[in-house]
Amino acid sequence: MTIKTMLISGLCAVGVSPLASAGILSVTIQGVEQTGGDLYVSVQTEDQFLADDSIAMEVVQVPRGDKASKTAAATGSTLFQTVSLPDTQIATSAKQSFTFGFELPEGDYSVSVWHDLNSDGVFDVDQTGRPIEGWAMSNGDTLRQMPRFEDVKVELDGVATIVMETLQYAQ
Repeated sequence: MTIKTMLISGLCAVGVSPLASAGILSVTIQGVEQTGGDLYVSVQTEDQFLADDSIAMEVVQVPRGDKASKTAAATGSTLFQTVSLPDTQIATSAKQSFTFGFELPEGDYSVSVWHDLNSDGVFDVDQTGRPIEGWAMSNGDTLRQMPRFEDVKVELDGVATIVMETLQYAQ
């Protein structure tokens, strides 16, 4: 018997579920332009907020409109690693939706998304600091200034939490 099996068996014997404090954070990104590039999805704790570190992250390649496929493979350490694109959406829309699932401990998190249109690994902004590339953040539609964690946090309560975000692109 492995140490992991003994630990889980011991926790169950005393009435403690080893997954009791975990939940699924489901993140759906809508309005992704089929222009190629990379889509970054980052989940951060308050201590990680607006830094390079994250508790979970996915990067998926966005197909161009003329080469859209039904499935795009995602990489990273999330629970679900495949992104499905419905046939009807590919055939009738120049925009896509992606859904990611992250298994995380209970807590407060921010979710931020960035569409790196030129795949250079840099979040491009103009001279005034406004984003040039597509972006979204949890509760981002209400932002009118630099985000604070309190404004964009989502609570994961140990069951399932669903976040839907629409990417905003520069006009």
